Amino acid sequence: MQYEEYKPRENQITISQLFKVIIGYNRKSLIRFAIITAAIWLIGFLAIFLGYNRIKNQYQTDWTYNISTFDGSTYIDGSQFYYPDLISIENLKIVQDSDPDFKDLDIETIVANDGIRIVKNAVSEKAPYKFTLYAKASYFKNEKQAISFIKLIIETPIRKINELVDLIDNTQYLVQFKENSVSYEDLVKSLQKQAELVNSGYSTLLTSYGNRFIKTNENKVVRLNDVLIQTRDEISAMQLNGLNDIVDNNSYVYKYDEQLPRLKTTLANLNKDLELINKKIDAIQTEIDRQINLGASSVALDALNNSLAELLLQREDTNNKIQIVEDKINLGATQDTSEFDAMLENYYNTLSSLTDNFTFIQKELHTSDQKVFYSTNNITKTVGGMSIVVSLGLPLLLGIVAAAIVNLSMDLKKYLSLEKEKKNEKDNTVKEA
Repeated sequence: MQYEEYKPRENQITISQLFKVIIGYNRKSLIRFAIITAAIWLIGFLAIFLGYNRIKNQYQTDWTYNISTFDGSTYIDGSQFYYPDLISIENLKIVQDSDPDFKDLDIETIVANDGIRIVKNAVSEKAPYKFTLYAKASYFKNEKQAISFIKLIIETPIRKINELVDLIDNTQYLVQFKENSVSYEDLVKSLQKQAELVNSGYSTLLTSYGNRFIKTNENKVVRLNDVLIQTRDEISAMQLNGLNDIVDNNSYVYKYDEQLPRLKTTLANLNKDLELINKKIDAIQTEIDRQINLGASSVALDALNNSLAELLLQREDTNNKIQIVEDKINLGATQDTSEFDAMLENYYNTLSSLTDNFTFIQKELHTSDQKVFYSTNNITKTVGGMSIVVSLGLPLLLGIVAAAIVNLSMDLKKYLSLEKEKKNEKDNTVKEA
């Protein structure tokens, strides 16, 4: 069986000829194809990149907090943390004011149009919350500005913790010692309160952070419990609880001339108390004698005797107080308190040093473990718009199609006509031969 050679019919075009017409069968057509393709590609790319993507693109950031003093709901001062507050208009304006680069951001419009939103998801016990922030790209001039703004939003809890830590002041009783004390009793009480504050403060830190290694204000690295033990030993060595006995036993008066009126008032009040106690004692003694004469039971007498014993103790205690105050009035002006004053000042300096170290350690612990863990190294990723591949490829494809249609519409007939003329010339040449 023989096959005839296939010959295209008149005005019929092959695929190769069609392709040649599409891309340009001559220089003019080829340039036209290139210009149309390039123009549509460029316009399309800019339209997608600067138009569509600017509207549709969102910056997405995923993160978790790892902050010792912040569990996702409460700050160190007990105030509550609500994650929607991160993108409140008040906080966004605080962030905006922190950097001149943000001055052109329209915060009111961003908030009104939900330009920034946050989603919170439970993750695990170790990282109880994972947050995701979405920010529309159209509100920012570039990605760098968006990342800077988003990062400051996310780190709001850390900044607040630092602000709270800066407000920590453990010197209230030291200040009271210097400025608000009117008696030795006040001075001693201030020292005792300050010592209690430091001791209890270390116990709280130990409970919160465990016996970890910490750095002191002398740049030494030690365990927290060792600092607590050393501090308690230094405080115990001062024997602060015995200072009032020293004051009373030696009839010391702080600023005698200023205290004398108060001492006289105190003495008068104690004498009134003593007079009242004596009257009660006389009354109970009379009642006991009457009950005995009436043959009262031992149960009734026991109650009266107990009341009498309590009053006798009160009278003894009041008499002791009266004696102490009288001695202070009579001897206080001549007593040399210089040695005692020096001892109190030394204790003040010791407690001041211990307080400084405690405050340093407290602030270090409150701020040392503050971290934000981002899901990506670049902090943000772009979602919602077209990828760069699609942004480049789609306009290129449209450009090629458009250029092909133009070339076909403008050149197909011309090309077929030229091809026909070439064929006729070829046929005539064959016939003449």
